Amino acid sequence: MRWVFSFAAAGLLLQSSTVRALPALGSPEPELRLRPVDGDALMLASSLGRPTLIFYESKDSRSQNWPFKKRLKDLVRETSSYRERVALFPIVALDGYDFWPVHGFAADAVRAEAKRIGWPIYCDWTGDLRRALDIRSEMSTVILIDRSGKVVFAAEGPLDEEKQQQILDLLRGELGAMEE
Repeated sequence: MRWVFSFAAAGLLLQSSTVRALPALGSPEPELRLRPVDGDALMLASSLGRPTLIFYESKDSRSQNWPFKKRLKDLVRETSSYRERVALFPIVALDGYDFWPVHGFAADAVRAEAKRIGWPIYCDWTGDLRRALDIRSEMSTVILIDRSGKVVFAAEGPLDEEKQQQILDLLRGELGAMEE
């Protein structure tokens, strides 16, 4: 009986160690081609020279970081220059919705949400972006890339107050360095 437990525990450890690995801190910005619902695709590297904030979420995980997104919205409202100085890439996981007629319904929902927030939303119809970032689609993932193109923050799931403050401090530091 003991060997069954040991075998099961070893299997869980192996499985959990290979389930996810967020982009490592200090790693270079991933080479990603982002596609909005409408419009031309662009490379993530086009934001080089500005801090880049990525939110990767599915319809089920988008509410996990609403408190943080509200703090960001308030910050942008207070300091309007943030909008021009920070590259924001909300990416939605849609790899289960890329078939007719569901594709059209999903695209319409993304268009409506992009209009509501006043920002383009990028679509991951194939799961390629999720795999390139090495993240899980069922978790809200937040990644901050500094002006030089290095990952300085990466977390998944709901951000607690400490992590929210950490990313805001990193973002302020990046913007402060831009003013020098």
